[in-house]
Amino acid sequence: PLDYTQDALDEIIHLTNGQPYLLQLIGQNLVSGFNHQVFEEDMASDRPLTLEDVNAVISSDTFFQDGGAYFSGVWSQAQHSEPSGQTTLLQALANGAKTPAELTAATNLSRPEVTAALKTLENHDVVVKVEGDGQSPVTDQRYTFTVELMRRWVAQTR
Repeated sequence: PLDYTQDALDEIIHLTNGQPYLLQLIGQNLVSGFNHQVFEEDMASDRPLTLEDVNAVISSDTFFQDGGAYFSGVWSQAQHSEPSGQTTLLQALANGAKTPAELTAATNLSRPEVTAALKTLENHDVVVKVEGDGQSPVTDQRYTFTVELMRRWVAQTR
């Protein structure tokens, strides 16, 4: 039997936002690593998979390469579809959530271009609005990646 700690499950959901391909990729790597430890290194088989195991999987040298079909596919769709500027916004968002005004300032895109690109990215579940501090509904509208692993991939490779 194979079990997971609650911290490990919470982190997997945080990293993938439930994206099936990435859930499967993490799960496959966790099971492969567990089997290696149990059957080749004679470690105990009754231990649950932990947050440390999850972190080891996603920080491995090959994780983002193994998930390349997903990450490159999302990037390519943003790069080759209208409106333009989507990948520019993704690069700006790789450093953290931003308001449309902050995205306009951080890129060479106009406010209407930022708005149109954000709408498309949001419709394709690439970005999502997150709540701010509640002081102003307009200025608190921040955008970030829907899938944390996609944000990390963009930060590392783009």
